[in-house]
Amino acid sequence: MQVKGFTNTAENLCLWSGHQVEIYEFSPESTKPYKFCGTFPEKSDTIHLQEKNIFVLESHQIQVKSFQGTIKQTLTFNTDEGLPITLAGAGEYITAATDNGFIKIWHVGGREAKVHAPSKSVTGNIRNFGEIILARNNIQGTKIAFTIAKVSFRIFKDSAAIQQTLILLIDIHLNLLVAHVYRLVYFV
Repeated sequence: MQVKGFTNTAENLCLWSGHQVEIYEFSPESTKPYKFCGTFPEKSDTIHLQEKNIFVLESHQIQVKSFQGTIKQTLTFNTDEGLPITLAGAGEYITAATDNGFIKIWHVGGREAKVHAPSKSVTGNIRNFGEIILARNNIQGTKIAFTIAKVSFRIFKDSAAIQQTLILLIDIHLNLLVAHVYRLVYFV
C-alpha cells in the first residue's frame, strides 16, 4: 500500500492510501512492535483516529467506523451548514469545518459522538471570506483555532490569491472570535 496519510493514538496507528485503510496496534511487550487490527476499503483522504473509532470525512457527512470498517454512527450537517471539508481532533473532541464557513465540534469520549456546542458561522465576521482551510480544537474542547483563505479554492485555484494568512480562535464558552493576521516577512 502506498501511504497517503496516517493518524495515530498512543495505542493505534491508522494508515490510508485513498483506496484502503489499515489499522495497527502498538505492542511493546510482544515480540512484534505492532499487531494488525483490521483493514477496509475507503476512498477518503481525511481520516481521524480516536480511541477505537475511525472518523472518515465523506462528501456530505462524517462516518464513525470500527477498525473493520463497520459504520457505527453518522455525523451530519444541515443544508445551511454546508458540506464538511476539514476534520481534526484532540483529546475527546473532533472539529469539522464546512464549505459554507461553519465550524462544528463534537465530544467523542463517550459511547457515541455528541455535539459539544452549536455550530458557528464565521462568514459574517470576516471580510472577503473565502473558505476555511483547517480547523482544530484544543484538548479540552473549549477553543477552536482555524485558518481561512480570502478566496475560495473551489472558485479560484491560484494560491497567489491568498494575500494574507489569518489565524482565528473561537472561545466556545465566551462565544468570542479573535483574529491574528500574519504578514509575509523577508529576511535578507
